[in-house]
Amino acid sequence: MEAKSRRAKKSRVLEVASLKEILGDNPYIGSDLPMRQIVALLEQEAKDGVPTGSAYLDHLKSAAEIRIAALRSRLVVATQKWSIQAGVRSVLEEIEFDPIGRHDIDSMARTSGYSRGHFLRSFRQLTGLTPHQYLLHRRLEHALALVSTSAQSITTIALRCGFASDSHLSRLFKRTFGVAPSTYRANMRRDRRLTR
Repeated sequence: MEAKSRRAKKSRVLEVASLKEILGDNPYIGSDLPMRQIVALLEQEAKDGVPTGSAYLDHLKSAAEIRIAALRSRLVVATQKWSIQAGVRSVLEEIEFDPIGRHDIDSMARTSGYSRGHFLRSFRQLTGLTPHQYLLHRRLEHALALVSTSAQSITTIALRCGFASDSHLSRLFKRTFGVAPSTYRANMRRDRRLTR
């Protein structure tokens, strides 16, 4: 009878060791405080030779399995969020590389690897802007830099930055920065003269 009891205890100790092995393979699960506490209790039981009996050990194992399942589901959600961000980021990189190029919603959705609707929701969730608003914002920043640093005409800048005309650029520039591009340029030149 005593030999049977020792074999059962040894079997339970091995179960604890195999559960700990599973946890060691996943740093996300292994770094979870409640999971570490469950593992510490399991280790203590194994170290003490399972003095509280198999029912307690079974409950700890159940708690560990439930916690692992919960953590794995969170890991899947986190991975999905990262995947969405990666898809939208590839579109953002494309816009950064070529802000004046033709970027229609369908091609951006294809680049992201998502359907049109899913891409639009994900893009807005990640940036706070629609793709069109973001693209206009980047083009306006590019135009602002050119108005500030170059002697090119406003019409040339508008066309170089992907706007349909100088009036289109002027209207959006004034709405965004509070002054027309020509006024902004004149103010910049005046400020430069004053600081010399």
